[in-house]
Amino acid sequence: MIQASHSILVLLLILVGLSSCSVEQQLQKSRNKLTQDYDALPPYDTLPRRTITWHQALEMVEKNNLEMQQAAESLREARRGCDKIYRDLIPMVNMGYYYNMALKTNQYADNRTGQFDFNIIFSLPELIQIPIQHYTAALAAYKAEQNIELKRRELTAKLYQFFRLQEIQKRANDQEHHQWSADQLSRKMAIDKRKEKEERAQWLQICDLLNNYDARWQLYTPSLPLLTPDVYREQAKHPSDLSITQAAMELEASRLRKKGIALQYWPSLHVQFYSPSLFNMSGGNMTGFMSLDDARIDMNTYLSLDTRLETWNEYLSAKAQHKLLEQQLRKSMYEHREKLQLLMSSWAEYNDWKEAMQNFITFRKQHGITNSAAAKALHDESMQVQSAILAQERENLERECALIQEYGLPGSEKNSPNTIKHTNQNQP
Repeated sequence: MIQASHSILVLLLILVGLSSCSVEQQLQKSRNKLTQDYDALPPYDTLPRRTITWHQALEMVEKNNLEMQQAAESLREARRGCDKIYRDLIPMVNMGYYYNMALKTNQYADNRTGQFDFNIIFSLPELIQIPIQHYTAALAAYKAEQNIELKRRELTAKLYQFFRLQEIQKRANDQEHHQWSADQLSRKMAIDKRKEKEERAQWLQICDLLNNYDARWQLYTPSLPLLTPDVYREQAKHPSDLSITQAAMELEASRLRKKGIALQYWPSLHVQFYSPSLFNMSGGNMTGFMSLDDARIDMNTYLSLDTRLETWNEYLSAKAQHKLLEQQLRKSMYEHREKLQLLMSSWAEYNDWKEAMQNFITFRKQHGITNSAAAKALHDESMQVQSAILAQERENLERECALIQEYGLPGSEKNSPNTIKHTNQNQP
């Protein structure tokens, strides 16, 4: 009786201790921790300047970027979902201790009773649904694999854009420095001040992409691979394997929805097997494996008749949506083809225009300059043409990034859809 009272007292003390910790106290602990972390952030001006090449930056994105980490975690979760289908067939093990005591007893009787038991339960879910559940989970895992490559191409294009923009901006700043002005010194100071603000804003974006704030990263733009329309000329004749796979997965998900609805017309089967208690202790007596008479099996099957035609109407709706999806994907193919052809043709036109402008500048410089006014006019004309080239180059960068997202950057992808190890699955 005294031992039981001590147990109850300890339990009450634990509950009191838990209830005494208020929400405000817990939140204050979190606030203090976040404040300490914030104060520990190193100031921007104290960070060292470090130069990073294209391949180093790409490797850092692959390893550290939070979006890539989230995509990888989604893949691991999807693969665990595939295993869960069969893990549900593993027997469950139950252990329990049951104790009760009369609150009022006399000196001649002890009304305390305690019981500890240990048993196993075998549970078989709807057997008919297992194949399609496994196939659906395998499809989700396959989609997660494709999403990793999709995210990799997206981040590669974003990193490429940062490198190219920094290169273009550097040339634009150099061009501004070479413009003639009455107050050249103040102009240079204004340019340097603006450049400093731009660098700090770009630094935050680059650190977000790299998920590394340890330095003021300087992108080494000469390490960037050269892209020309010829790199994608053959690939652009067809959508990428990744785009085709994404569309195919949409169709397959729609097909599975129809099949899942149709399976509702099949009878369901549930089976559970309860073993006898493997261990039992009660009233100081311990027993081992109980009699097989304690084992039992529960099995039930039932067939739901669609008297209200709800399942049938749902199936008709899924079938119609599947046909609409096929038409939508066909429409998207036309739009995709036109978009790719426009990207390639506009890129080629830009290169022709850029070459013509550079030839024009060279041609103008080859003519003799007779006076200072003519020299200034030629210089101003050259600056205007260079500014136009830089503006068009920024616009063309969007085309380059779009093609990188579609086909990837040659030599940059660590895994392509053809090299990723796919989860094994069998079509139901």
